[in-house]
Amino acid sequence: MIAVELIKLLRRPRTWLIIGMLIALPTLVAVLLAITDLGPRPGTGPPFLSAVLSDGTLFPLAALGVVLPLLLPIAVAVLGGDAIAGESQTGTLRYLLVRPVGRTHLLLAKLVTVVAFVLLAVLIVAAVSYAEGRLLLGRPNHHQPLLPVVPAERPRQAREHFFLQRLPTLVILLRHL
Repeated sequence: MIAVELIKLLRRPRTWLIIGMLIALPTLVAVLLAITDLGPRPGTGPPFLSAVLSDGTLFPLAALGVVLPLLLPIAVAVLGGDAIAGESQTGTLRYLLVRPVGRTHLLLAKLVTVVAFVLLAVLIVAAVSYAEGRLLLGRPNHHQPLLPVVPAERPRQAREHFFLQRLPTLVILLRHL
């Protein structure tokens, strides 16, 4: 029963849409920090933000700090509600009624599925944020990103052009994750 629920979770497009939405906010933050001067200069401002801007490998912690308290509870509520109510929508509720499955066993399988979703979402957000942090924000001991950011003296259009030139590299890397 648990294996069937896990397979249903992984096959649903809604699961991957929710994970994509969880990734979207940290990606937007990383891109904005990379192409604008919104963040403080290294050594100024809040210590954690300054550390993240100089060491992109810390960006997953910042991304999870945004996703976990704000978006993940909403995603879990939507997915958990769908796990129970979705049985009638997909037509599988009839099979559960014909084949007697204990209520406790059914709810336990749904709970394990939701916990597996949380773990999968956290791992994917952390992995994508790590790649974005390394590419856009900086590396430890180098204090420069793998894709260097245009200096502040150059006009905004030059920074945007510079980022858009490197966007295909980011897309290719994200496809292979």
